[in-house]
Amino acid sequence: LIDIELFEVGQTKLAGQYKVVLKLKHGAFGTVYLAKNRQGREFAVKVSKQKTSGELEIERDIYSALLAAGSPVGFVKVPVVIQYYETGNDYAHPYLVMQLLGSDIEDIVDKTAGRRLSLKSALMVSWQMIERLATLLGYVHRDIKPDNMAVGVKEKANVVYLIDFGLAKPVDRDNNEAKHTGATVGTFRYMSVNSHRGLDLAKRDDIETLCYVLMFLIEGKLPWQGLPINTKQGVDQIRSLKESVSRKSFARHVPEEIFEMLKHARQLKYSETPDYRYLQDLLERAMKGASVKNDGMFDWIDP
Repeated sequence: LIDIELFEVGQTKLAGQYKVVLKLKHGAFGTVYLAKNRQGREFAVKVSKQKTSGELEIERDIYSALLAAGSPVGFVKVPVVIQYYETGNDYAHPYLVMQLLGSDIEDIVDKTAGRRLSLKSALMVSWQMIERLATLLGYVHRDIKPDNMAVGVKEKANVVYLIDFGLAKPVDRDNNEAKHTGATVGTFRYMSVNSHRGLDLAKRDDIETLCYVLMFLIEGKLPWQGLPINTKQGVDQIRSLKESVSRKSFARHVPEEIFEMLKHARQLKYSETPDYRYLQDLLERAMKGASVKNDGMFDWIDP
């Protein structure tokens, strides 16, 4: 690892035109900064802790593929694809300049009373995420979670973006059965049962993970939250609770359609593609049952 505090706010310039203005967020992967170009337009800069840029290279490949597909809605645009910032200490920090977004869903939930979204907003977020996963056909995201969903700014505040493809991998088209890798990939709170089992992940697992995220957004807490993830007993208990999760697991009303989505994901074979239209139909049915409309009026948008 290298010193990540290398960008001097107000001084550092990247790619000849982006001036670093503010540090926005710091995580295990690296740091995200706010930068402005010469015209004053704002961008996000994602810089890696690592000397190598393997995770950023995955993101570059995905963003390039999306650009070739016409820059579909709900994915950030990247004007500068991986460059390196020389620090003078024999290291070069890889970074991406990308479209600036607003808050991620985790931050929004943290600032919301009860630490949960309204049923309407939770269902609409998930409907849009199904749309993103359907667009991302060639890849498995492998880390669907509220932190990796962010809202647009200004007139795009009703668009929920799928972000952070550092753990993504191409869809395996050569095997019909999942290989046992022994690795758990993703975030313990939301990862699929297959990830707990150490199996290679497929498109079905992104849907299962999204179901857990949706339950969290509606309920504000999952039955296995708070269990230790640093002991085998705790991890086994989390897996067991996921395997048996049902409407009875929650105090509030989690629509039956969410468990039908989960059932669909778990019935898929490794090589099969989820029926995204069916999944969106289930979410629309849940909205109808709750007497709400999929109109883009989220909790964070002023009427």
